[in-house]
Amino acid sequence: AEALAADLLRRFDEAAYQPPTPAQALEASGTALEPEQAHDVVLHLIDRGDLVDIGDDIVFHRARYDAAKQLFRDAVKRGGPVAAGAFKD
Repeated sequence: AEALAADLLRRFDEAAYQPPTPAQALEASGTALEPEQAHDVVLHLIDRGDLVDIGDDIVFHRARYDAAKQLFRDAVKRGGPVAAGAFKD
């Protein structure tokens, strides 16, 4: 489970702002754990705060989520409302 947790954290960090779904990350990891056990590892990482679940099967690495929030705050401070397309860049 520890190796899977480390692998998942690496995958979500490397994916940055285009993360896989948890199921995709688990499949890519090639874990030998049973699906329910593997999913529990994801839930543990979310509960621990290492991953952030924003809903609709979208999960970010905590560092990427925090960085995105800061980028958004900075953009709003600079010029007010931010269009989704501008934030995407």
